[in-house]
Amino acid sequence: MRAFAIFAFAVLVTDLATAAEDPAYDTPMPFLEPMPDRDQADDVDLEACDSCSSSCSSVSCGTCCAPCWTITTDAVFLSRSPLDFAALANYFGGTQQGVRQFENQTGWQIDFIRAMSDERELEVRCLGIDGWSARGYFDVVPPTSSVARYASKLYSAEINVRWPRPSTPYITWLVGFRYVELNETFDYLQPAPFFRRDVDTRNNMYGFQLGALLDVYDHGGPLRIDTDFRIGVYSDRMNRVEFIPGTPPVLNASTFEGTAFLGEIDVLATWELTQRLALRVGYQMLWLDGVALASNNFLSGQNNSSGALFCHGATGGIECTW
Repeated sequence: MRAFAIFAFAVLVTDLATAAEDPAYDTPMPFLEPMPDRDQADDVDLEACDSCSSSCSSVSCGTCCAPCWTITTDAVFLSRSPLDFAALANYFGGTQQGVRQFENQTGWQIDFIRAMSDERELEVRCLGIDGWSARGYFDVVPPTSSVARYASKLYSAEINVRWPRPSTPYITWLVGFRYVELNETFDYLQPAPFFRRDVDTRNNMYGFQLGALLDVYDHGGPLRIDTDFRIGVYSDRMNRVEFIPGTPPVLNASTFEGTAFLGEIDVLATWELTQRLALRVGYQMLWLDGVALASNNFLSGQNNSSGALFCHGATGGIECTW
C-alpha cells in the first residue's frame, strides 16, 4: 500500500517540477478567488478549448477544461459488522456477562486524480482503518470470568483509469487494479484454571475492479452530489496462525488461497468554496465476502474462508484542484 502512495507522490512532484518551467505558472494559482458563474461558460473561447482537448497541459485552458490535478483527503468514520458473542458463549459453554461491540473507528482516505486528456484520467486512492476492537466477558468457570478480545484492521490501495466521456457527461467509467489487506486477531483468556488461545488471520487480496461515477446533482452552482460504485473479484492469499501457550506450547500456522468479492458504494456531497477548494461530506459502504475472519477460524479450529464483512459510515474532507 505504501508503494501506491509513494508512486502518486512521485508523479505529483514530477508534474509540478515540469509545470514550474512553464512561464504561465508565474501567475499564482487562484485558490482564494470566488467561484465564477458557470453560466458564463457560453463566453469561453471555444478555439482555445479545442487546442487543449487532445491532452491536458500543466495549465488548464479556462473554465471549459477539467482541472489537471484533483486531490482529496478525507477522514472516514467507519463501523464494521458486529461480533456474534452469543455464538462464542455457546462455544465456551458459559453465559455471556457483558460485551463491548465494535465502534466507529476513525481512518483516512487519500485520492490523487491526474487528467491525462479530456477523456482519460489516472487515479490512485488509498484507505486505512488502523483498528476496530471488541471485547466480551463470559462466566465459564464461576466465579472467574473469561474474556475474549477481538481486533481488526483494514487497508486498501488502488490504481484506476477513468473515462469521463463527453457523450455521457454524467457518467465516468472506471477500471483498475486494487489491493486490500484485512488483518484480525482473536484472543481468549481464562484466568483459572489458566487457558489461553490466540488466532490471527491475514487476508491479502489482489484483483481488478470495475466502477462508475454518477453525477446525481449538478446544476451549475457550488453544490454537487455524486455516487461512486466499485466492484471486483479478488485472489485472496490467507494466513492463519493459532497459538496456545503451555508445556509444550502449540503453534499452528497455515497458508491457503481463495476467491473474495468486494463491493463499494460512496455517496458524496461537495460544496465549492473557491475555484480550487471544496468541502466534502458523504457516506461510504464496503462489502467483503469470502475472507478469513479470526472469529470463524477460532470457532472452526481449521482454515476457514467463508467470512463476510460489512463496513459503513460517514466521511468528510477537502478537495483541491488545479
